[in-house]
Amino acid sequence: MGLILDCACEHCDYSQYGIRLGSDMIMGYNYFPAYQALEKRVVQVNIYRYLEIEEFRLPGEKNAELSIFKSLRLIPYFEPGMFDKNGADSEIISEFPHLQSKHNYCPKCASFGLRFKIGEIF
Repeated sequence: MGLILDCACEHCDYSQYGIRLGSDMIMGYNYFPAYQALEKRVVQVNIYRYLEIEEFRLPGEKNAELSIFKSLRLIPYFEPGMFDKNGADSEIISEFPHLQSKHNYCPKCASFGLRFKIGEIF
């Protein structure tokens, strides 16, 4: 079971609707929002393989799946540079991987004004 998220920036007119967060009914899918650098927008990516590797990763070992995302110019919103850690008034939508409701990187204005809001359950 997962959530459908909507996002909008509080500093500009950027918005995106229908982004999945969480697992699907089909085995092997677990969605998470990511910044797509080429088109400068928020998309959903399948992080199932990332989570699988992370579960058994040794300390200091890199997660190869994250390198693949970055080579495709996709940066998941759990990456530290994609959110402002000082946003004390943010609600945590997902503990692991981390996703907070406010103070996320906006693809349009490059501020940390992007807010994620839960729309519905899928």
